[in-house]
Amino acid sequence: MPEPSRIVVVVGATGNQGAGVVRALLDSETADGNPWFVRAITRDPNSVKAKRFLADYQTDDSRLVLVAGHVYDKSSLQDAFAGAYGVFGLTSESYPGRILEREEEMQHEIEAGRNIILAAKSCGIKHFVFSSLPDMVKATRGQFPKIHHMNNKHVIEQIAREELGGVTFIIPGSSPDLVTWCHCGKN
Repeated sequence: MPEPSRIVVVVGATGNQGAGVVRALLDSETADGNPWFVRAITRDPNSVKAKRFLADYQTDDSRLVLVAGHVYDKSSLQDAFAGAYGVFGLTSESYPGRILEREEEMQHEIEAGRNIILAAKSCGIKHFVFSSLPDMVKATRGQFPKIHHMNNKHVIEQIAREELGGVTFIIPGSSPDLVTWCHCGKN
């Protein structure tokens, strides 16, 4: 069993951004020169995608484990976070298995972020890293108030600042190859 100070949980581990975080952690060391252990959260550790991910990323010393967890199930997150030092969290504007058609449905992303944060808080996580985005209402002086995905991530960032101690926020770059489907709206 690895020391808690060397365990980091990655939410969204099998996606593009999460997988990059997993790879970076497994390829680096803690401040005292020890390897990181990674718990990769996935909705279904037995899925083909999860098994392929584990085969592609596993280290010779088995420092990567898949754990079941879902951002809309806080107790599953608490189980996954228990005994860990850090959490890398991210949220998505999409909701698995649903097509979002109404503006209020976009609030699900804030619910997911709040669940991640409150689970981290209840587990005593020492360092929380969140993939955030700027507040576009402020950045555009109110001209574009309905860029929900960006605004929701900013709201989640504010919740984390209020609820947690050690926090770091990253704003990842964007490129056309990251766009996998049209993010178009009616307005």
